[in-house]
Amino acid sequence: MSVGSGQPHPRTLREVSETLGPEPSWAPYDRSRNTPLSAVLDYVAGSLQREPVLIWVNGGSPAVLALTGLPDPVAIWSTRHLELSGTLRELVVDRRLEERMRRELARRTILTVVAELALRMGARDAAARSVLLAIGGDVVRPQVTVAMDLEPSAQDEAYVTLWSFAIAHEFGHHVPAGADPPDSVLTGAVTEAFQRMPALAGESAVIATLLDQVRADPEHRNRPHRLRRELVADGFAVETVIEAAGRIMKAGGRTPRPGFLLHELCLAHYQIGLVERCASMARSLARGEIASWEDLQALAGISIRSQFVLGAAAHLLGDGSERWEAAVGAMVDDISAGVGVVDSGLADAMLAVAQRSSDGQLVSVARLRLRDPMRRALVRQQTTAFSRLARQMVTPADDDLLATVIFDVLELTA
Repeated sequence: MSVGSGQPHPRTLREVSETLGPEPSWAPYDRSRNTPLSAVLDYVAGSLQREPVLIWVNGGSPAVLALTGLPDPVAIWSTRHLELSGTLRELVVDRRLEERMRRELARRTILTVVAELALRMGARDAAARSVLLAIGGDVVRPQVTVAMDLEPSAQDEAYVTLWSFAIAHEFGHHVPAGADPPDSVLTGAVTEAFQRMPALAGESAVIATLLDQVRADPEHRNRPHRLRRELVADGFAVETVIEAAGRIMKAGGRTPRPGFLLHELCLAHYQIGLVERCASMARSLARGEIASWEDLQALAGISIRSQFVLGAAAHLLGDGSERWEAAVGAMVDDISAGVGVVDSGLADAMLAVAQRSSDGQLVSVARLRLRDPMRRALVRQQTTAFSRLARQMVTPADDDLLATVIFDVLELTA
């Protein structure tokens, strides 16, 4: 379909329908609407020289997705992803919350996302255990909410990036990857990424095993051709957000501030990477494995990509002066502090899963936590996406852990 030609191809819609399955509500986004998101898609259309098809899913998966090999370039995006991105961003940047509270909220958020993703993989017990672990803990706080439209007053660097980075990244998977950087550079970057990890300091045998895993799998996520595709998509996302921010904010009489936009681009990429690590954790649990090996692989690739995003965005937004370089360094230090808190929450989540408490113990602790009606209401709110999906798969007659979580622990109706 050519740029501006109208409706998605029927084969595209059939493939989307098969991919999404019983999702409650989805539709191609209507670009004729005069919204900031339409401005983003206009830029994507001009860059790809093809009409982009954005599939808007109400609720849906925390992960975003590109469908390639179809008549139209397709990206599938959900309000669940938007909600989660807002939550993760707040956990990184909101210093009004104590570090202990942010770390615990990160642990619980990550376990809930892992539960959702594991359930989508058909791993009912792993999903139920993850959500039970998320219920534990003493911190209770209302769910972050994100406006479902970009009002003019909210069209700043943070909101434009929050709404558009993940979408632009997925459309970036429709850009030809080429051969740059070369395989040798990317192979070396993976080795260096493992060597830089504090957890692998002095662990040459472990690093060798990780590299053997990459070499043994022609489609491993850290093989050069796979990494290159992600880097191209990341670069496309950076360029798209910078251009879109300029167009959108100009319409409101404002100009993007380079430092603020760089900050938001790095945050948005971190959020994507964190969801990818949650997906790796869910895949490991679905196989009955501990997540550490796959998470180390995911972290290596994400760290390479994060450095690329920082460099590309800093180059496009800055002037290369010493003052700009100093500002970039200060921004990195600021983000790193918040990211460290959330990463500690991720480590806590992985440790909780690895401890292998019995199902009965987890159910008993969750029941005790939820005796308080206010706590139960807040936990129900924070597990809404999981519960909505689970209730499509379980009935009160089922005799497994998932049914116990839904109908007994959370006390939801069929």
